[in-house]
Amino acid sequence: MFNKIYAHYRTSMLQVHSFKGVQMNLTAQMQRICFQSINRVWLDSLSQKDNPNHEYQPGTLS
Repeated sequence: MFNKIYAHYRTSMLQVHSFKGVQMNLTAQMQRICFQSINRVWLDSLSQKDNPNHEYQPGTLS
């Protein structure tokens, strides 16, 4: 009986750990995406300051 409970406890703990890992991965990905977007917008605005002839098209992030 005890072995069954322990086995169940162990598998549920493993599931929790793997879920935490997935959560951390997702958080890291979101942070990276946000950071890249902010960087892109920031660099875009910097390049516009350097080049006054550059026409800005809002909504284009490329």
